[in-house]
Amino acid sequence: MSQTKELIRPFLKLGQSKVEELVDWFFKVGIVIAFIKSLAVGYLIYNTSTYDKTISYFQNGVKYFTSSPAPNLPLAIISAIILFLVAVVLWKFICEFLFIVLKYFQSNTKISE
Repeated sequence: MSQTKELIRPFLKLGQSKVEELVDWFFKVGIVIAFIKSLAVGYLIYNTSTYDKTISYFQNGVKYFTSSPAPNLPLAIISAIILFLVAVVLWKFICEFLFIVLKYFQSNTKISE
């Protein structure tokens, strides 16, 4: 119980965390959000993008062909993966820029106590 308090206490105090830790935490949270959003887009594509699946059946000794709409699972998986990779690269650039800006302000600002 005391170990948990020791881990949470510095997080709840302002000005106690380092810029590297904050940006790293921010980056990891962004990756989780990007993963959830890419799954949602993949699910949306799975439900809305269909292709015609050919179905054959016999009736009275004659083979008939018809088509039926089916969800496009490969397109949904590929699009979700591509979206996730693009989102992570963009998020990495944003976090690197944020890190540079925060590090600049941290090194050029004196905090009076």
